Amino acid sequence: MSIKKSERKTGYALSRALLRWFKTNREALPWRKEPRDPYAVWVSEVMLQQTQVCAVTSYFNRWMKVFPTLRSLAAAPQERVLKQWEGLGYYSRARNLHKAAKMVVEKHKGRLPETSEGLRALPGIGSYSAAAIASLVFGYPALVYDGNVRRVASRLFGIGGQVKESQVRTRLEPLMSKKTPGSFNEALMELGRRICKPKSPLCGECPIRKSCRAYGMGEVENFPEAKKKAEVPDVRKAALVILRRGRIFLYRRPDNAMLGGLWGFPLTSMKQSVFSNAKHLAPVRHAYSHFRITATPFIIRDAGFPAPPDGRFCTSAQIEELPLSTLDRKILEAVG
Repeated sequence: MSIKKSERKTGYALSRALLRWFKTNREALPWRKEPRDPYAVWVSEVMLQQTQVCAVTSYFNRWMKVFPTLRSLAAAPQERVLKQWEGLGYYSRARNLHKAAKMVVEKHKGRLPETSEGLRALPGIGSYSAAAIASLVFGYPALVYDGNVRRVASRLFGIGGQVKESQVRTRLEPLMSKKTPGSFNEALMELGRRICKPKSPLCGECPIRKSCRAYGMGEVENFPEAKKKAEVPDVRKAALVILRRGRIFLYRRPDNAMLGGLWGFPLTSMKQSVFSNAKHLAPVRHAYSHFRITATPFIIRDAGFPAPPDGRFCTSAQIEELPLSTLDRKILEAVG
């Protein structure tokens, strides 16, 4: 038997072991209900970008009650869409999901494209999400590539240094099940999330540990090579809390700005002289993926203060109906 045939046989055995493990141990998640709903899978994949499964489940269930179909999402106003996304962060995901739903209704008669290439043409759907949706729902043979898959492949094949996507694809794509590519993808991702974790991996529970080079060398936690963490800057801002006859001023941020489409308190430089006589509260802190922000709320009661455009004075009841970021909710709580 040639080396090539031997490697292929080993690969098939590895793939079968992985799929058997997944069939028995797969987590019961609301978007995995059979038959697979393309829209539900799409929503879950967008929510899972940059967000852990444990945090997504409750948001997904709430979302599907409000927008049970793709057409109901497409018909909704953006403000309502952002309100349902409130707290999940990375709000461009919600805006793109909304835009894409409208596009699917207008150009595809309400049906998602069935190929990875077709899905990538929609706003907010990159190669990872496209491969996941196409394989899970339509059986399209596209390998997903995310942090979990990268980590599993690095350890399984002993890929050192900074792992490249091409290295992972070269090794995993030949192992993908042609009959159930979606299950193969889900199995890889779930193995990385639950067993082959970044720290303290549960190698004793891994169904493919006998084939894992890193495990055989006793160096699992050395793969993949850790990236150097960039220094996270701390941005300091003044949050304008403008009060007028028991109402609070909020403004809607432009769609192309950070937290676009959400309502909140105006943020400005701490150096402006307008704050010299204003009462201020304890700073409010919030961390984003690439920076931290420290916002000091300044209470301004001057009825004649020139409020920024694109805003209005709101009652407490009106504020509850608006989509606000976590930072703005923290400021609102500090104001009391």
